[in-house]
Amino acid sequence: MLITRRQFAAGSLAAPAILTGSRAFAAGRPVTVASLLGEDKPETKIWRRIAEILNRTAPGRFDLRIVPNAALGGEKEVAEGLRLGSVQAALSTVSSLS
Repeated sequence: MLITRRQFAAGSLAAPAILTGSRAFAAGRPVTVASLLGEDKPETKIWRRIAEILNRTAPGRFDLRIVPNAALGGEKEVAEGLRLGSVQAALSTVSSLS
């Protein structure tokens, strides 16, 4: 069976899209986690532990991006990020959610 120029061109254009799509799926769903405290504090350590458990029980499904040391801002900014969707998880007090 011969491949026509049109079929070859269509395949050449589709190949990068297929390869990119499979890599995006393999990376897992990105989840940004904001921690207001440093690496050595219990809040950040528990997020690291949750990431380990997720990697063990659901390998490749989630990519937890833990951002410590209030790098994404204080409680108010993190709460705003939660509302906007730029941050998917954080521990905070109730006062910042109102």
